[in-house]
Amino acid sequence: MSISSISKHADFVAIDMVSLAAAFMCAYLLKFGNLEFINSPSWRGLLAFLMLSDLLFTLLTNPYSGIFRRRYWEDIRIQLVLVLESFLTACAFFYLLKMGEDFSREMVVVMYSGYAGLALVLKYLHKRRLLSRWSNRPQDSIKRIVLVCSSQDAEESEQRLYADDMKASRVVGFCFTDSPAVEVFLQRPTAPALVCCPSARAPTRTRSSS
Repeated sequence: MSISSISKHADFVAIDMVSLAAAFMCAYLLKFGNLEFINSPSWRGLLAFLMLSDLLFTLLTNPYSGIFRRRYWEDIRIQLVLVLESFLTACAFFYLLKMGEDFSREMVVVMYSGYAGLALVLKYLHKRRLLSRWSNRPQDSIKRIVLVCSSQDAEESEQRLYADDMKASRVVGFCFTDSPAVEVFLQRPTAPALVCCPSARAPTRTRSSS
């Protein structure tokens, strides 16, 4: 996950961290009836480890790439995978360091269950709010783009363009580098690259003499 991708989705990363911390507090309260972990260095250390491991998996797997064009059931799947990876890491941590008796394993299970549910709800609400705000933005704020690509890669290139910017730009036409004999593609005008970009040159083929 690149630095630019982190900055784009810092709000979703923050929701993850807040959800995990809130789930930890609620699970501890349900198990022990108090919030004394605040005064315990070992329990505070456990919370810090769980949050860091979750953040590490977020950085490695980049679960927010294309989040605004994904269906909500895909968000559920990706969130459950992230929670499962973090939970298995915690289990390995307890096993390797022989710390299973020092902390409540039941509390950790409840915590991850609550974390999964809370994060899903908060991300869903946040995503809906952002999409609603962007769908109501002025039309003149949307950049209009002519996409230069091959005809075979046109649809995929358009999807990549829309992946992370909540459609702040709109493809209004295509400029094909392989110059197919079509005038309309996906209900938008097309033209060969030599017409759109006069400086472009089609690749030449040399014929070998026998």
